[in-house]
Amino acid sequence: MNYLERVKEFTKGCRDVTTVIELDGVGNVMYPDELLTLSETAKSQLCSFAGCTTKFFDILREEGLCRVINKVLKDTQYLLRLRRQTVRGVLSTSYKPIDNIDVCEKLVPYLKLGILGKVSEPVWETLTDEFSILRIDGAQRTEANVTFRPSLLISNSEVGKAALNLRLSLQTDNFRIITDPIVRKIHLGPFAGILTEEELITTFESLMKSLPHIRENLTKTIRFRSIDFKLLHYPNDVMKEMFGMTRRELTEARIVDFSMQTLAKATISDQLSPTWKYILGRDFFDLLVRFNHYVHDGWVVRWPHHVR
Repeated sequence: MNYLERVKEFTKGCRDVTTVIELDGVGNVMYPDELLTLSETAKSQLCSFAGCTTKFFDILREEGLCRVINKVLKDTQYLLRLRRQTVRGVLSTSYKPIDNIDVCEKLVPYLKLGILGKVSEPVWETLTDEFSILRIDGAQRTEANVTFRPSLLISNSEVGKAALNLRLSLQTDNFRIITDPIVRKIHLGPFAGILTEEELITTFESLMKSLPHIRENLTKTIRFRSIDFKLLHYPNDVMKEMFGMTRRELTEARIVDFSMQTLAKATISDQLSPTWKYILGRDFFDLLVRFNHYVHDGWVVRWPHHVR
């Protein structure tokens, strides 16, 4: 199944409705002739509109009191993005979502990716209701004594959690870094290919100039105090994969040294989800390209904090 067939299969059962939201006592959306269940994302978005926390919503749900939220939402119309009887997103009616199928049919065919060399057919790194990453690999090459494969990453959210973004990725046998956005919320059409090529060339050339600096920074050692690990936003499994220790074990140590090369291997680890490898790839782009912003005299002073 190729990338286009996969997204078509994935979107079966998806539909959009515009409606006033009315909840029953346990937090289901009452829609004519059916009850709709809120996903975790949809619940979070609904709570944002209602001005309450998800924890408070869960307390109301346990007590069968979610109907009180109807008084806050009143008669406002919302865009509900559904998969069968599940609400996967609650959005303002003014929000214009970009569907993954549109990315595949209206963007990908027009991309000009000559800077990547011979490119492969796109593949989905991740494809969920919340977030998708479509990857187009280029030809392996060597620059500044670094052998790597460049890729274009197209990330998108159909439920408003992240805008459509295009980024450049460089992967070696030891790490992957993912750049800042090349293009954000790109127009879907023939013009996109020209715009993307221009921005991609600029980003690629900038990275090539940075490769010796990146290679040098990989050889450096950085030092953490126990309090420094509070700067890191990773869950325990990511911490374990990066540092070989849990967050608790790390914070119990007084001072710990790690080589950047050891830490960067987590960006290509098969033990982590594609989403966390994507976040780590963005974090390590910052760390390796802007090393002196994050490390002073060998000590960590701040840490990148990217989200999807």
